[in-house]
Amino acid sequence: MRKAFASHKLLFAFPLVLVLLVGLAGVFDASPAKANPGIYTVSVTTNGLPSFYYAGVWVDGAYTTTIYGGQTITFDLNDTYTHTITVSDYVPNGYPYHSGFSWYSGYSWVAFYCPDNSWSSSVSGSLSHTFYYATLFYLQIQSERGSTAGAGWYPAGTWAHVSARDVMPGGTGTQYRFDSWSGAMFSADPHQASNSVLMDNPKTITANWVTQYKLTVNSPYGNPAGDDWYDAGSSATASVTTPVDGGAGTRYVFTGWTGDLTSTTPTVSITMNSPHSLTASWKTQYFLTINANGGIVDHMSDWFDEDSSVTISATTVANEVTNKSRLSFKEWNGDVTSTSLSVTIFMDSPKTMTANWDVQYYLRVISPYGTTTGEGWYKAGSTASFSVGPSKVPVKIWGYLGANHVFSAWTGDSSTSSSASTILMDGPKTVRAVWTDNYLTTYAAASVFTGVAVFGAAVWKRSAIAPHVQPFVRRLYKKKTSGVSTEQSVKPVPQQVSGLVRVCPRCRTEVAEKAEYCTECGDKLV
Repeated sequence: MRKAFASHKLLFAFPLVLVLLVGLAGVFDASPAKANPGIYTVSVTTNGLPSFYYAGVWVDGAYTTTIYGGQTITFDLNDTYTHTITVSDYVPNGYPYHSGFSWYSGYSWVAFYCPDNSWSSSVSGSLSHTFYYATLFYLQIQSERGSTAGAGWYPAGTWAHVSARDVMPGGTGTQYRFDSWSGAMFSADPHQASNSVLMDNPKTITANWVTQYKLTVNSPYGNPAGDDWYDAGSSATASVTTPVDGGAGTRYVFTGWTGDLTSTTPTVSITMNSPHSLTASWKTQYFLTINANGGIVDHMSDWFDEDSSVTISATTVANEVTNKSRLSFKEWNGDVTSTSLSVTIFMDSPKTMTANWDVQYYLRVISPYGTTTGEGWYKAGSTASFSVGPSKVPVKIWGYLGANHVFSAWTGDSSTSSSASTILMDGPKTVRAVWTDNYLTTYAAASVFTGVAVFGAAVWKRSAIAPHVQPFVRRLYKKKTSGVSTEQSVKPVPQQVSGLVRVCPRCRTEVAEKAEYCTECGDKLV
């Protein structure tokens, strides 16, 4: 109890300091004339005690007398050494078992406490002292379930800490829960078992309890929740988490509740009008790991029931990048090995399946002329053959005059000059045929054609179509003979014209009098 009042010592020390200061100021004579040499007198007073309460007094450890509330007593002390005067720390005698002076109105369960009940005196110090008492009130706790704490004496105006056990055991599946405090002012919510009571008078408080029933939730997996105590008549919720990891590709999946309630949902509610019990049922699943390995399959890795069968399939070709690369299915391996696109796995344990693929690269063979071979898909690392033919291709209409496109070499990922070659397919490849144009034969044919045209022009001079053909022949002739001197040019030979003639004003060629066009230059005659 002394520790309970340690925090209140400053309350009582302050008046004592005032008394000491007054003594030092000369209110009390520190050096009176001594009637008896070697002896000095001190006085002791109490403050805070009712007049009908008394305390014991001890000098240097020896009981000396009693002192009532408000009374002052004196002592003659030897001045050769320091003396200690002590008074009862608790009044009335018998604390903490004394209920106070109940025969005095208002003093039932009232007591008093002196936190500084000892004073040392010497001839050179203060010759008087007042012992201050604080009022104490008693706190009583009533509880039909017991197990409470905090009953006792407390300084007036302080808060008394009280507590009760949260629960008290009852019969099988039954207990009693602390619900609340009543009967006084509390520092916190009265429903808190640990609380404080304002001790402004002697107090009697009551602990109130509620009956509870036990819900038992049984489950080997799933962090079962809801196994607890519940207030009578309330609704309790039981639940499990599903699925539950069993490690190494195994898990457990909730299938339903049995016991005082049946349900297939992981979370259920039940009314707690008595103790209840629920049990969760489970099934085992195994994980099928499917490694597409960069390709495409129709199943992702997933969980399957124990002893079930699952069929998985791969596509023939996957991840094709046009004219670049793709994957071509090769085989399945793992817990089942097969070259078939589809395989079936029996799930009696965790399984792993991996799809294997051949990487293929595309070879592009490009040529503006001829016919190419070899373009297509090839397995990575293989050697592809390609070609173009024929090596000479006529130049459209000029081909009739001998003009040809002639294969020269390959460019791109190959630089060979052979029209047929091979290439290592370590990536997408493109080869392009390079051609040159050969017009030598065409030029020779054009020269012959020009000569024939010139000769024909003379023959056609008087024909009906000469005015239309002659300009073209002249232009072609001039184109083919560009760079030849005037002296070397072939001059048309005027034809003999019978009958009347006229002269072309432009080229001075004689033509028939009735001709509309000049047979030499093709100009229209006026």
